[in-house]
Amino acid sequence: MKLMTASGAVLYEGRASSFAELTLQAMNENCDLRNTDFSNCDLSHITLDGMDLSGCHFNNTNLTGANLSECRFDQARFKSTLLYDACFCESEFKDTHFIDCHFAESDFAHAKLSHCIFSSSHFMDINLHHAELHNVLYRYRNTLVKMTHAPLILKTAHGNILHLDDVSFCNNKQMSDAKHEAIRNMLQELYFT
Repeated sequence: MKLMTASGAVLYEGRASSFAELTLQAMNENCDLRNTDFSNCDLSHITLDGMDLSGCHFNNTNLTGANLSECRFDQARFKSTLLYDACFCESEFKDTHFIDCHFAESDFAHAKLSHCIFSSSHFMDINLHHAELHNVLYRYRNTLVKMTHAPLILKTAHGNILHLDDVSFCNNKQMSDAKHEAIRNMLQELYFT
């Protein structure tokens, strides 16, 4: 088996029964994993905490239950990635894109995110408690909404309401100004009373 770089060069080669095992072998041999193309790999439940994974591609990658805490992800790309129960605690992200990823129970507590873009309809149950967000955007259709804190998600009989700063969405539809104003007033009462 081979680990390839995003540009198509062979990064590491070895005998392994899975890409997760091959990745751990490479890590144990102090292989530089930056710019690795992990696309279409099953890395579920892998432990890579503390690694520099800058420039890596995680397209259609299964990272379910992965421990990626205290990692660095500068200019990494996550597209259609399974991130169920993945741990990114205290990791650093810069110029990282998350496109159509599945985030259920994903943990970004105490992470630092700068100039990142989230573009996903599967944004529920992401833990951003105590995360630092600088110039982080959420893409909804063709609209980019700035995130300065974790989104507030209300579960109602009519579906989920996602509130990102000055914009609210319900069932992936942007709310009218009147409905948004009512939601904003209710949230202010919850926050400040």
